[in-house]
Amino acid sequence: MAAENASEGSDDLKKTEELLREVLRANNRTNHAVRAIVLPSTRLLAGFLIALPLFGLGLLMGSDGGFLFFISALVLVAAAIWAIVDQLRETKLSEIPDNARKGPYRSSNWRR
Repeated sequence: MAAENASEGSDDLKKTEELLREVLRANNRTNHAVRAIVLPSTRLLAGFLIALPLFGLGLLMGSDGGFLFFISALVLVAAAIWAIVDQLRETKLSEIPDNARKGPYRSSNWRR
């Protein structure tokens, strides 16, 4: 009887450990999915906030401000590329299953 109770306790402990691991995996997936949304917009905003004063200085300088226009455009392009790379990386780390990316309403039988 004691051996059975010990075995059941061990099984319960293994189930609890596996459940905790699954909760941690789900938490990590959620964390990376949120980061995949937030990081790109933050990167783009930072690039815009850097490029805007450069663009304004270029306008103030008149015909001599072409270099500042070019630098501000490079900053915006770099921020956009950085945002895309971050979004792709975080989406991959979120481990979203392929069938979840399709959405619940895209299947043909959802109106039944």
